[in-house]
Amino acid sequence: MIEEGSQNIYTDLGCADADAMQRKAMLVVRIGDAISAKALGLDQASAVTGTEVSCLEAWLKGNFRHADEADTVRAVDDAIQDGLGQCGVAEHAVPVLRGELAGDDQRAGLHALIDNIQQGIPHRGFYTTWPPREYTFPTVIEVTYFLSMCTQLKIPVQSHLRLENGQRVDPFSFCTLCWRQPLPGRKLCAHHSPHVPLQDEVGTQAAAARYKSGVRQRERFDKAVNRILTKEVTEFHEGLFTPVVLFPEQGIAAWLTERRPLLWQLLGERQQELSDGNAVSMLLDLLHSPDGLPPKAHQTYRLINQHLHEHPLLIWPMLIRAEGWHRCREDVRRQWGGKRSGAGRPVQPSATSPCTDQQPGVARGCADHKSQ
Repeated sequence: MIEEGSQNIYTDLGCADADAMQRKAMLVVRIGDAISAKALGLDQASAVTGTEVSCLEAWLKGNFRHADEADTVRAVDDAIQDGLGQCGVAEHAVPVLRGELAGDDQRAGLHALIDNIQQGIPHRGFYTTWPPREYTFPTVIEVTYFLSMCTQLKIPVQSHLRLENGQRVDPFSFCTLCWRQPLPGRKLCAHHSPHVPLQDEVGTQAAAARYKSGVRQRERFDKAVNRILTKEVTEFHEGLFTPVVLFPEQGIAAWLTERRPLLWQLLGERQQELSDGNAVSMLLDLLHSPDGLPPKAHQTYRLINQHLHEHPLLIWPMLIRAEGWHRCREDVRRQWGGKRSGAGRPVQPSATSPCTDQQPGVARGCADHKSQ
């Protein structure tokens, strides 16, 4: 037999505190929606509501049966004082949550309060200077695949993705034209920014030339990186996660020789000095040295390099972009000057020979015409 229930599921379940449970449930659901909509971290939401992170996390998971309603009221009061006071609901918060109003007034007051809280949480999150608790994933595809492979290998890298001490620097932020860290607030690094000369340069002509060169080869660069990435990710999955695709802790020289041959060649005579202990230092010195950079870029490079020294595995996306860039550069150099396809004057057909099947390097004319 089907019976129509009441508007309070907790009453239908026989809960002694059904009204309080419904009030808390409605509040928690709407707060959870607001947090999700604005992608706030628990730390930020905790600061807004004045509630401990562990307590707020438990509420959002539905574990608020034993939560003191007074704590909920206090959390709302803190949220109101932190940005909702101008909404004109502070004087109504406590009676609404305690259920002191009746009927339609209670429901209207509760909905108004929740709507204001929903507006206040993103307001606080927008102006906060705290870094987000969760890592914000970049749009660079090699970083996405790197994190995916780490997850499949159960390598805990999430805790290493942000710099310590609240530094606002992302180790996986790259210049759109190469592998280097971009200038603060920009998409280009110091080497490719057209208006930022290096310390030993006079004027911006060299900087503009590097920028134009990077733009011309960007499509080739993206394709080169994607080819390397596709090959290694496919190998990783077809080998059931056993191939050593990510940056290893041991055997780094052999790994570079096999998977990053152009970077290995760039080391030149320093190949003899490379060991598992100093490999990261030598690679960063080769690819990400702060020498000669403007002060802000120098500080950023120094912080990134220090972080990669502490967590060497995170250097993998940088290496794959650097290898792709140098492969692209090799392809471009093969087309320079007279080496490019179709370079030079076109070969003119002989006026005395009607033959059209002549091969390069062979005397003009066929055997029938040579005797004439």
